[in-house]
Amino acid sequence: MRPLGRTLIAIAVLRASLGFGILLALQTRMSGTAGVCLGAFVVAQLSDHLDGWIARRWSRSSLAGYLQDSVADKLFHVGCLLGLGTVYAPVGPLLWGVLVREFVLMATRVLAPDFRVNPGRDKRYSVAYAVLLRTGILSLLLAPFAPSEGYETVAQWSGYLLTGAAVIFGWIVLALALRSPRRRERTRSQPGEAWPH
Repeated sequence: MRPLGRTLIAIAVLRASLGFGILLALQTRMSGTAGVCLGAFVVAQLSDHLDGWIARRWSRSSLAGYLQDSVADKLFHVGCLLGLGTVYAPVGPLLWGVLVREFVLMATRVLAPDFRVNPGRDKRYSVAYAVLLRTGILSLLLAPFAPSEGYETVAQWSGYLLTGAAVIFGWIVLALALRSPRRRERTRSQPGEAWPH
């Protein structure tokens, strides 16, 4: 196991669990639910940066580490969207779009493991997708804190539009990756970098 491997696994499990915690909190809708969900979201984002920093500083990059981080992110996002879907009906179709994209991406990785696209370009696309999706989720989590009904409506629609933009953008990036003729050999120094997240 790589140095601090158990610590990095624990951080990834924590992030995935926070998504499940947000799902449960939004389903119960107890007093203080909005604050709990917002706090969990902040901790999850901090953990996402923390495990990457630890891996770069005291451990090493690996394909297993990349997959572990990627899966934790996806489980967190799905947990958030499932929970938000119980509060905001329009989130349901957006969640479906996210899940179907992940299944298509996973199937393509299995069926065409040698297929690669430009890693630098794709990294930027992956970051943009994650920023759109997380900002959309955050807008919906912040809606209950709005000072008036008008602001709450704006926050909700901002969340719908940002999350929808993430879904559309994610599908476009995946389609471009599948159509690209570029191929790269997998290297140990850049595990998983050449695939969309």
